Amino acid sequence: YISQVLSKDADIVFAPYNYVLDPGIREALGIELGNSVVILDEAHNVESTLREAGSGKFGEFELCELIVMLNNYAVTERSTGNLMDVGGRAGPLSESDTQYLCDVAHTLLLFVEKVIDKLRTARICFQNNPGKKGAAMALKEWEKFHTADDNAFEVTFDGPTGKGHLGKCVGCLPFFERLGLTKQDLDNLRTYVDAFERFFRGREGNEATTERDRISTLVDRLTELVCKLNAAIQTPEHYYTAVVATANGSLEFASGGDGEIEGGGRGRRSWKKKPRALPLVSPKTPANPDRPANPCMNPFCRAQCTDALNPIRHGNYCDGSTPKWECHLHLALLTPGPLMQELSNECRTVVLASGSLSPIPSLCAELNLFPAANAPLSPVRSLESNQTGVPKIQKRLQDKPKPLEADHVVDLQKQLFACSIGHFPDGSELRVSQKNYSQPDFLPKLGETLVRIIEGIPYGGVLVFLPSYALLRKCERSWNPNSFRQNRRAWWSQHEETDGGDSVWDRLIAAKHKVIVEPSGGQDEFEEKKQEYMDSVRMEGGCVLLAVFRGKMSEGISFNDNNARCVVCVGLPL
Repeated sequence: YISQVLSKDADIVFAPYNYVLDPGIREALGIELGNSVVILDEAHNVESTLREAGSGKFGEFELCELIVMLNNYAVTERSTGNLMDVGGRAGPLSESDTQYLCDVAHTLLLFVEKVIDKLRTARICFQNNPGKKGAAMALKEWEKFHTADDNAFEVTFDGPTGKGHLGKCVGCLPFFERLGLTKQDLDNLRTYVDAFERFFRGREGNEATTERDRISTLVDRLTELVCKLNAAIQTPEHYYTAVVATANGSLEFASGGDGEIEGGGRGRRSWKKKPRALPLVSPKTPANPDRPANPCMNPFCRAQCTDALNPIRHGNYCDGSTPKWECHLHLALLTPGPLMQELSNECRTVVLASGSLSPIPSLCAELNLFPAANAPLSPVRSLESNQTGVPKIQKRLQDKPKPLEADHVVDLQKQLFACSIGHFPDGSELRVSQKNYSQPDFLPKLGETLVRIIEGIPYGGVLVFLPSYALLRKCERSWNPNSFRQNRRAWWSQHEETDGGDSVWDRLIAAKHKVIVEPSGGQDEFEEKKQEYMDSVRMEGGCVLLAVFRGKMSEGISFNDNNARCVVCVGLPL
């Protein structure tokens, strides 16, 4: 907190990416970037950071927790102490700028209910679907292939490919239309959730408690849900929404098992997650989960009710039950352009610094680095001489001085050889894709290809980068079967069976003395493996490092001279 105070008068402030790039964090911390110069080091990470900042994932269980919380606030009394400023302006409040806490909470409650109803409907469809995209097929694949418990199965999808009136891209707009939400609705919800958050923060005590921290987290998630959906409906062509189903705890529980965590042993089952139960809304209790929720006494719901004997109730499904599946709402920002344009328009200057930004025009096109609205535009260039209303072509890059691009430190013609390999040694096509990972001969062929490449490197270290940690672990199991003989699975038996000859792992060790796999754990383990690789290259003359694109080994480490005599990139980063 002292840093936030000192930063107001500081000339230079150092901060993590998210503090500057994430609009929600900027607003929460009161970071004002007007007339500031923002320098983003290692800027090749900016695109992914912005996409993550604009994306979100919201599950049924946490949304039901929100229902319980908002329902408690929706029944508070209408008193002066519960009067809220929804105008967001300082000074005396007018009647139009104020709302009672119960009304604000009730409006937010109705919104969250709409999202939950969407997820519950999708879950029921998924459970009852006998086809390829249903729960029955997912469980059949689990029984056959032992798929991971955290696998997600897409149920519905609204993407950027649909075309609307006059061919305009509608993106995820159908999702909002089915929810019955408009831009004005989301703008109002944004105003209400900001007022609700201010009211809650103003009543927080100085003493930390578990319950207060839990409510604070729920308020943060509610604010994030509203803000990100509001941003998506403003520019739906840049977003997609999907509802995906995951097993509650484990696929064994989803299939009808007890889902209990097994102790002892080192097998897969000892790591199963415990299934979660839905929360209970008042007046339901663990002893009486079937007790109906209290009727809603809000004037809006009472006016909507047409049957006096069947009043509107909120949260009836929050009954403490343990469903076999849970649906999540996935909201994904497909391009970092909107958030980057918002940032660049607010700042005086944005400086992007990195060793891997080239080609710069392509980067700036992806980040949508157009001038601010009031900045002078470059001359208009019409696509057709007689065409009117053509958007103005704006310059993405400064002209003077030109963007700085340092020359390479090596003579590319004499010291670097780059090539693309599209076939395995037996002549079959080498295509790295998710579909091919499960083919029985793919991993052995990939291992044979790497061995032949590495055997041709006379000295020094070799870096091999793979698209994901999941593929890295599969390769390790396939190429080094002896290491996993204690925990053998039928799924891997087809890759572990050897013909009596040396395995891929043995041949790599014979060529380069040692093979090191990038760890996915803590910093200490990472530093240990990195130093082990450097020592092997220095003392034994060679080593093979298996790592992952965008992992720790690929960021900010100088593998100079003998530490990187060859770099093999398998496929493309995910």
